[in-house]
Amino acid sequence: KHIIISLINDFYSSGKECVIEKNFIENNINLKEIEKKIIKILDEKIRPAVARDGGDKILKGTIFNKYKQFVDNCFKILPRQALHAKTLGFVHPIKNKKMVFEIEVPDDFNSCLEKWKKYSKNI
Repeated sequence: KHIIISLINDFYSSGKECVIEKNFIENNINLKEIEKKIIKILDEKIRPAVARDGGDKILKGTIFNKYKQFVDNCFKILPRQALHAKTLGFVHPIKNKKMVFEIEVPDDFNSCLEKWKKYSKNI
């Protein structure tokens, strides 16, 4: 299921339009099992999440774009991998000496993190 949800999210984030009527499964009894699963995930996972977010509905030709716009803005702030270790330490393999390196969280990382914190409070 996680792979399917990931693929659906990738599709929506591409900005392509997706139209699936509410009673699609009932009206199309010859659907393959995987198609039924995808539609069920749309109905039970994706649409409720979008509704909670207050974003656009994924019904009747509208596009999921509020979340996409938020993520795109985050990539403008932080256009790289969001990985950071404030403290990194290890024992040097030759000198057998403990080495510790510390660095503050970069500004772009912090800005993006704050943006996500504010966003997640409204979910």
